[in-house]
Amino acid sequence: GYPFDNLESALVWAGTPLYILGETLDKAWVLVQTPNLQAWIKRNDIALADNNFISLWQQAADKQLIAITDTQIPILDNN
Repeated sequence: GYPFDNLESALVWAGTPLYILGETLDKAWVLVQTPNLQAWIKRNDIALADNNFISLWQQAADKQLIAITDTQIPILDNN
């Protein structure tokens, strides 16, 4: 709210689905809608997904996934 710009206090996690609402004239930025916010994001920071990728991503939900949030973290697979 006033006097702050709420578009500057947003965070979009990797893997979050985005809906592109618009873009700047130079195509450097896109206005996106996420499940919980609208924000301007640099076009180079997003990837477009086709139906094949979406299907693979949905199938991966049945597997164990991890999110690395720090450096120097060992990843072990004991299977």
